[in-house]
Amino acid sequence: MGNTRGNRDKNTSTLPQTPHYAKRSAGQGDDLEIAQNLDEQYTLQAKPGFQATEVKRKK
Repeated sequence: MGNTRGNRDKNTSTLPQTPHYAKRSAGQGDDLEIAQNLDEQYTLQAKPGFQATEVKRKK
């Protein structure tokens, strides 16, 4: 019962780990910029009571 060395997670030593500087932070605002650009080009239309199902390009 006392052997805890065999229960260690082996994935941490074999799988490549993402460096902290390569991870995206939530405050970068890339998603907001993309959403604003799409909002300028397209209009979402929905029937009452449903989510947006039609996308029309603005002229």
